[in-house]
Amino acid sequence: MLGFIAYNNVLTRLYHHHDEALTLWQALGDLELAIAIANFRTAHSQSSQPAFAAGGMTATGIMHPLLKHPVANPVAWNKNALITGANASGKSTYVKSIAVNAILAQTINTVLAEKLTMQPGLVMTAMAVRDDLSEGDSYFVAEIKAIHRLLRAVASNKRVYGFIDEILKGTNTVERIAASASVINWLSHYPSLVVVATHDNELTDIMGDQCINWHFQEKVTQKDGVVFDYLLHQGPATSHNAIALLATMAYPEPLIKDARQLAADFERNKAWPKYRQGGIQA
Repeated sequence: MLGFIAYNNVLTRLYHHHDEALTLWQALGDLELAIAIANFRTAHSQSSQPAFAAGGMTATGIMHPLLKHPVANPVAWNKNALITGANASGKSTYVKSIAVNAILAQTINTVLAEKLTMQPGLVMTAMAVRDDLSEGDSYFVAEIKAIHRLLRAVASNKRVYGFIDEILKGTNTVERIAASASVINWLSHYPSLVVVATHDNELTDIMGDQCINWHFQEKVTQKDGVVFDYLLHQGPATSHNAIALLATMAYPEPLIKDARQLAADFERNKAWPKYRQGGIQA
């Protein structure tokens, strides 16, 4: 009966020393938390402690903590931002780096950056959205629900840091651009900051000076194919690489040729040509 005797002995002691037990439990929890934070800071020698001040977010050397070889980038975020650029160039990773470090700053007082200053606020995302068969939600419905949650939070006039990746990509081009521009314009009337990653360069023209524009670049060489430096650049993106990426993956040459011709015709005429017998005709 030793097990039962020991169990009841512990219950009796806890009953008579309830407050002391809770104090000890809290102290052990605080100690475990401090050890975990210390281990995190030791594992990431580039980490630092953030500063908090009114305004947006500024940082130097910000990085994503889960990358083995992260590329450090700056942050100067004081109004809504549009981030454009080629596929796989680093847009989503940069957006996630800001979001993750905003959470780390406000939870464990540690960031993976040389220096970071921000105003405290709620971090919300509309990223990595998936369709939901159990709820009967298509990809687009799941996407607009995620964005709507962000809009409701922003409408409360609380400080919100919002992150939207590939905004409204689940619908057609015309309505996507129109709805995206309206969403960003609506957000601009509230004391929150939102960064929107998109492939729609038209948004950078529509929004004008209302948003900061950032982009990532790539280089395409005969020897190495498409090469990325993952460094942040100011202004909207001016290059595209989707077709070049297809070529590096050994897609059939006639397919690549057709795609390039279609893209060139659209850029020249602002209208899509049609496939006819024998090839593409304007």
